[in-house]
Amino acid sequence: MKVIILKRSYIENMIAVLLILLSSGTLCFYHQHSILLCFSLFFYGMYLFIKRKPHLRSVIKNKSFLFVVTYTFWIWINFLVINTNHVEAVTQPYVYCLILWGTFFMTLSMDYGSFKSLLLDLTCIICVISLTLYVLYHIGLISPRLVEGAHGGTFSLLLFDVIKLGHDSNRMCSLWWEPSAFQVVLSMTLFLYIPDMISNLFDKKIFKKILVLILAMILSRSTSGYLGLIIIVLIIVLHNDILKKSKFAFILLFIIASSGVMYIFSSDVIQDKLEEDYGNQNADGSLNVRLFDNLAMIQMISERPLVGYGIDSEDYDMRSLELNNRTSSNGVLALCASFGLPIMFFYVITVFRTLKVKDLHFNNIAACLLFLFFNCFNGMIIHSIVWAVFLDYKKENT
Repeated sequence: MKVIILKRSYIENMIAVLLILLSSGTLCFYHQHSILLCFSLFFYGMYLFIKRKPHLRSVIKNKSFLFVVTYTFWIWINFLVINTNHVEAVTQPYVYCLILWGTFFMTLSMDYGSFKSLLLDLTCIICVISLTLYVLYHIGLISPRLVEGAHGGTFSLLLFDVIKLGHDSNRMCSLWWEPSAFQVVLSMTLFLYIPDMISNLFDKKIFKKILVLILAMILSRSTSGYLGLIIIVLIIVLHNDILKKSKFAFILLFIIASSGVMYIFSSDVIQDKLEEDYGNQNADGSLNVRLFDNLAMIQMISERPLVGYGIDSEDYDMRSLELNNRTSSNGVLALCASFGLPIMFFYVITVFRTLKVKDLHFNNIAACLLFLFFNCFNGMIIHSIVWAVFLDYKKENT
């Protein structure tokens, strides 16, 4: 009987982590079934919470509880009272709250170790399937189907229209709508496994899976993903005890890492970005777009530092248009520009507290900065995986 209960609990947790992944910038989420996935995440999280009945005291003592409540309250105050001139699409506040609370209910209902293990396993399985299809496509054994997106654009899709190829078919997106969204999931997973790679880099249980994620990261050809990967490798090299004691292991990893960095730097993706027409507001290169996004959002923050320009507001859209903020690509600055600096300070304090509990085996301030750095390359307030890494978890004995 006990075995059946454990198996059922494992399956329930697996479904929860899968919903978190699907609600984190996948093609299905952004261009096909966003509202359905948001409600599925929320109600399934609520189901787990009600079924497992965590103690009220443990919920209140949860290190992210106060932030979740305050953040939700501020979203609606900002939307209904402060920045009330909304554009026609008024689903964003609901989407933000559904994703946040659905993920929060899930983290209150499972322990951190279970989430972390399932996250690596599921992400690895998705990557293996994607890598296989990627290879089959490039050797000409399968062909993609062209599908029109719900918000415009044409996508090249494989495997029942759920695996996406990059815009030039040479960049791997897997389930995600673009390579940079894919690298967010890979970066967050690798980020959580830094302690394991520091303490036991060559553990057979995780080493092969980590290599699969790194290969997928390389094939995503995402510049931000490359930067994050290089930083993670440097942290491991500087903190791993085996590498400190064994010169051979250190030299071997150094050669492998250096070769990887040289390959990345010499790739056409990086070289094309280095040749972009920087300073030209009309240029379409991704780094150039991000540059003007960042400058525009910094200006917007300076204009409304306390309350921001809101979400789904005409003020935000019009000011972005005036300042050439095309995509709000920096998640940290987008949060500040939307809701103001006070909520961002509260966010940073909560990140510091929750990451400290996760014991990442290196300086907690550095861990907090690395987490924020990863969020400078995505819309963090809309990605469930970011909230899943950010939030505190149920204690194993509660």
